[in-house]
Amino acid sequence: MILLYKYQVKNNLMKKFILFLILPFLISLTYFSFGQTASNDLLLIEINDKFGYINKSGEIVIEPQFKYANSFSEGLAVISMPDEDEAYGGKYGYIDSTGTLIISPKYNTASNFTHGWARVKQEFGGFIYINKLGKPMMNNTFFECYNVHNFPIPVRETRKSKAGYIDKKGTYVIEAKFDVAFPFIEGYAVVAMNQKYGYINLQGVFLIQPKFYRANYFQNGLAKVIIQDEKSGDKREGFINKKGKYIVPPSFCVGCAKDFSEGLAAVTSDGKKWGFINTNGKIVIAAQFEKATIFKEGLAKVKFNGKYGFIDKSGNWIIKPKYDNVSNFNNGIASIYQKNERMGYIDKHEKYIWRAKKPKKKEMEESPYDKY
Repeated sequence: MILLYKYQVKNNLMKKFILFLILPFLISLTYFSFGQTASNDLLLIEINDKFGYINKSGEIVIEPQFKYANSFSEGLAVISMPDEDEAYGGKYGYIDSTGTLIISPKYNTASNFTHGWARVKQEFGGFIYINKLGKPMMNNTFFECYNVHNFPIPVRETRKSKAGYIDKKGTYVIEAKFDVAFPFIEGYAVVAMNQKYGYINLQGVFLIQPKFYRANYFQNGLAKVIIQDEKSGDKREGFINKKGKYIVPPSFCVGCAKDFSEGLAAVTSDGKKWGFINTNGKIVIAAQFEKATIFKEGLAKVKFNGKYGFIDKSGNWIIKPKYDNVSNFNNGIASIYQKNERMGYIDKHEKYIWRAKKPKKKEMEESPYDKY
């Protein structure tokens, strides 16, 4: 009995000790999970030239106070303090979903977090990558680099050096030998050598030889490329598959075709009226719009008779054109802009989530809000 009592006391003490060790971790994990979830519901607003955030019920969660702000990504958002702020004015840092400064504004530029990394530019020096505590992810400094879409990362160390790809430790895994190098998307990366663009795999091997005047990422298994006639200098756009075969021949003028998204791409043959083609190059929505963009969440924003609205993949109006500007839908919500109302947010049923008050005197400029 005495031995059992001693064991129970010892066991209880051990439980308390273990709980004492892991409780802070559990609290921080719970807080981070809550912050991550909450931040996904925050929408950027501007009132009196200051940026803040509302939730999806239209309630102000973070008071407008920033000179610049961006959408939340992985629980944090890039912000810039007003110029008159003596400590942080004009510099960029990061806040969490409560508006608390997590990384002090001290950078000349800053980008959203992806995969736990963010690209920032130091006041004196080049670009570096930091984690969510503001600590450098590696010792390297770069003249040119990109947000972390995937690993390895394309970088250029100096203005005159070649571009290559590094891993998470900053070690080159693909030799720095390219004139231009872009991030990997769908397992392919666009690179250029001798002023010609092609595609490599994760081992740095050319899967599609550099022969294009310009080349875009692969989206939906297709990539938009531009070819140039060596004699006339004429440039044309078309789409290739991952074997480098033309699925849509290069018959469009430069700027007359958008990337594929959700199986469709906006195109124009005359630069005036836009329609949509499928991945076989067949026109599925007739050319009738003054402007057209990619499909996202089943809808595309288009311009008709001077106003923006949204269509579905059959070309039917889901939200009729009556806005001066709109964003694509993101998580079921789109920002809209009216000159007499400034801006607001609507859902797919065109119900307002929030809208700014009408300006009293001067007509407001177009909104700088997220272009999703």
